[in-house]
Amino acid sequence: MQNVETVRTEREIIRDTNIIVLPDSATINALFECDSLNRVVMTENERIKGERITPDIKTQSNPDGSMQVDFSCHEDSLTLELQLRDKIISELQATIQTLEVEKHLGKWDSFCIVCGYILMGLFALIIIIFVVKLFIR
Repeated sequence: MQNVETVRTEREIIRDTNIIVLPDSATINALFECDSLNRVVMTENERIKGERITPDIKTQSNPDGSMQVDFSCHEDSLTLELQLRDKIISELQATIQTLEVEKHLGKWDSFCIVCGYILMGLFALIIIIFVVKLFIR
């Protein structure tokens, strides 16, 4: 009889390392025009995300008709750390075989077995003696 058991082990390795970051880019296309009152107006705004970088644009109109524009890019899913943590998860599949092992006999059980062998020996000896007496007469 075989039982299959799945064992899941986790190891966390902490080590100092240098992280090499592949280049990434994002694009912001914006069109600024002046309206009839000579105020700056953003008429078009197009953002193209990179793999990790998300571009952001913030505008603020000033009372004198000018506009303050802040362009920024935020990294979404990349975190730079001096310690890199690797989780190595491995699933081991172990096969467990169940074997039936004889239980050690107690003193009473051993005594009964020895008495049984002695009685069988005596019984066999009586039969042999009986057969020999039949043939000798």
